[in-house]
Amino acid sequence: MLANSLRFFGVLSAVLLLAGFTHFFILENLGFKPANVLLVRSYIVNVLLAQLIFVVLDVLKNKKSNALGFVFMGGSLIKFAAFFVLFYPTYNADGDADKIEFLAFFVPYALSLILETYTLVKILNKS
Repeated sequence: MLANSLRFFGVLSAVLLLAGFTHFFILENLGFKPANVLLVRSYIVNVLLAQLIFVVLDVLKNKKSNALGFVFMGGSLIKFAAFFVLFYPTYNADGDADKIEFLAFFVPYALSLILETYTLVKILNKS
């Protein structure tokens, strides 16, 4: 169980670190300020939430395997709640949450969701 979580955290951190640097570089080259779209905060929040959700799912996979889908969906709900609490007020402060701001949250969200899903499917298929 701990090995799965540590392995997932390592892969997740490496992928999101690489994606974050790439995302930062692209925004800078397009003339946007990554700090204005809370880019670093977005990647950190998504890493922490994905890891927390993964650990919960990994712990419950043997005890409550029939409820894993609901827990997984609840984790996505928590991520969206984090978006609306931590990011949306800043993004919408000017009355318009534009695509650059949305992508600052959605890119790390999508990458972490894909990694969570892929890793959990692999683990569940083994057991």
